Amino acid sequence: MDGVGFAVAQAATGLALGPSTALATLASLKTAHDHSGYQLPVWVDPLAAWSRVSGNNARYHLAHHQPRGRRHNFQQPFWTFWDDLLATRAPTT
Repeated sequence: MDGVGFAVAQAATGLALGPSTALATLASLKTAHDHSGYQLPVWVDPLAAWSRVSGNNARYHLAHHQPRGRRHNFQQPFWTFWDDLLATRAPTT
């Protein structure tokens, strides 16, 4: 499903194949990272640095997979602003 979304986004924006492939790869890695459930230190895990900036990390996404969170924390893989804007952000503690 992500592959189709990236193909549509690439066609709609006219993004060249190289940058589009790089973005799709980075997004896939970040999504796998968030689903892993691990929060490693930045010196071990470079994606953890982005998670600190964006607020979107394994703990944030784990709330989405909990029974109480099924209607929360949808925004993946980079930002959280849509969840803030649409009031679907759940506490991650």
